[in-house]
Amino acid sequence: MKLNHSTHTFIQYGLALLFVLINSLPNVIHAQTVSAFDTNSISEPIFPLNQQKVYAIAISSIGGDATLTDLTTQATVGTYTASDISNFSLYYNNINDFASATLISTSGASTGAGEVITFSGFSQTIVGDGVDRYFYIAANVSASATIGNTFSFSFFSLSNFTFSTSVSFSSSLGPSGTKTIQAVAAPTISSFNPSSAGSGNTVTITGTGFIGVTAVSFGGTPATSFSVVSSTTINAIVSTGTSGSISVTAAGGTATIAGFTFLVPPTISSINPTAAGTGATVTITGANFVGITNVSFGVTPAASFTVVSPTTITAVVANGSSGPVTIKSPAGGASIAGFTFLLPPTVVIFNPTSAAQGSTVTIDGTNFVNVTSVSFGGVPAESFVVVSTKTITAKVGKGASGSVSVTTGGGTASQPNFVFLDPKPLVKIGNSTSGILVTNSSSTIVDLGKTTLTKDLTKEFIIENSGSSNLTILNIASSNSKISLVTAPSTLIPAEIGQLIFKLDAKDVGVFSSLIEISFVGALYQFELKGEVLGENPELEIFNIVTPNGDGAHDFLKLANIEAYPSNNVSIFNRWGDKVYSISQYNNSESGKRFEGVSNEGEQRTLNEGTYFYVIELGSRKISGFLQLSR
Repeated sequence: MKLNHSTHTFIQYGLALLFVLINSLPNVIHAQTVSAFDTNSISEPIFPLNQQKVYAIAISSIGGDATLTDLTTQATVGTYTASDISNFSLYYNNINDFASATLISTSGASTGAGEVITFSGFSQTIVGDGVDRYFYIAANVSASATIGNTFSFSFFSLSNFTFSTSVSFSSSLGPSGTKTIQAVAAPTISSFNPSSAGSGNTVTITGTGFIGVTAVSFGGTPATSFSVVSSTTINAIVSTGTSGSISVTAAGGTATIAGFTFLVPPTISSINPTAAGTGATVTITGANFVGITNVSFGVTPAASFTVVSPTTITAVVANGSSGPVTIKSPAGGASIAGFTFLLPPTVVIFNPTSAAQGSTVTIDGTNFVNVTSVSFGGVPAESFVVVSTKTITAKVGKGASGSVSVTTGGGTASQPNFVFLDPKPLVKIGNSTSGILVTNSSSTIVDLGKTTLTKDLTKEFIIENSGSSNLTILNIASSNSKISLVTAPSTLIPAEIGQLIFKLDAKDVGVFSSLIEISFVGALYQFELKGEVLGENPELEIFNIVTPNGDGAHDFLKLANIEAYPSNNVSIFNRWGDKVYSISQYNNSESGKRFEGVSNEGEQRTLNEGTYFYVIELGSRKISGFLQLSR
């Protein structure tokens, strides 16, 4: 297509207008802006020392990085001379801290007041993130500088800065303020805080004259590092120091102050127990337990702790974790490995649910670790064996009904409804509770009496349950088959009695004895039975002296072998022929069946001493004679 003149002119005009519009867009779209402002435009003293900060500038860049390559000042004013200040230095830091700033340029030799200070030969990039970076001008003041002479300068415009690229510059830079050369005064220390500290702790030192500080020490040991915040404040980090005085060495001399205590870091030598659960107390042994601020088990702080002495801490375990035991203090920390946190136990089931003393109960549950006790109804078990972390076998002690409890280092768990079986059997001769008690002992001998051939002899007893729980008989054993069990109960409720009968086999003549053992659930009863089988019609032996004084000799009229004549009758008469005693089935073994010097005819009375006449009827046979009663 061919364009005419008017069309061509229109296109040229349009392109020119577009160029103007593009160039007239706001500069903030592509422009790089650098801002600068001073941070210490004040009048203050300077001292005859190198690196005396006299000015500080904060510079930031937005829209891109800006690189500063040269910096000059306006002409200086004041009374200082070339012999007062040797030259000037320029420092840079990403943060506002002159002490850690980096030297990037040094001016030429000073010529005194009226000079322009120039820093060149460097290239310092200011990242375009809008964050302030810091430049510091320092005067290197001669040791022979004239006291009282002054120095100052001003910044005015962008012309004092040289950037590697074109920037839009905004500034708020005031004059440096008048710096007056003063003599360095001797430093003083008025206080420090804290008064005691350990390695790595920070101590703030307050005083005056902290100018040109070269050293800080604690008890003669140099600080790890220190920072001069101002001429009146120093922050110093304690090294592996010693107690004693704090000293500060500055340009004006050395100042000291007494009273600093170096805290030696704690150490842990042992813990006891090494395994415990929530609420348990653990004793920590070591050294230098001073100012303890924290105790933890694994990663969990203790529920509480007490510093008993510089060598002992008692701490209560919280819902913790296994791992090292750790303590902390201002002097540092210490730890020891090997602590195990015990989960609390549980008791799920036990079997049997009722048992007597000495019986074994199996307890099933969880976390049976470091078991310290097992109890039944609050009474400790006689013994127990931890079969696994889930099973315990325990022998019931002389206990009570209630809960089965298991205590470990992790706590105590219980399960209710255990019934303690309290067997208290009593064996008595006769058929009622008023019978003669048979002592539970293998040395106890119970006389069955005598009989004759072919006439078996039986003896009746009772078993009485005097306990508070059911009494179960497991077995009754006789060591001699000549004496055997006839009848016995199986189970007796509390206060119940049951008949127990033994028989002496009269097939052979002789004296027979047998150890009887009655096994109950939770108890064993023992005694000996003894009886004699006589031949047919044995001779009766009469011991006719009676001295009923309780000495065990002749306390009754003993008629040996009378048991061979069970149908006997015995009568006793006084000297006037009056019957004073009469009984059938005379028996040497039973008090109510033998003559003990007491009349049973008419009113029962004690007979007087003297001679009495007896008549013994053995069926169709009679035996008579005299007996002597003495007291």
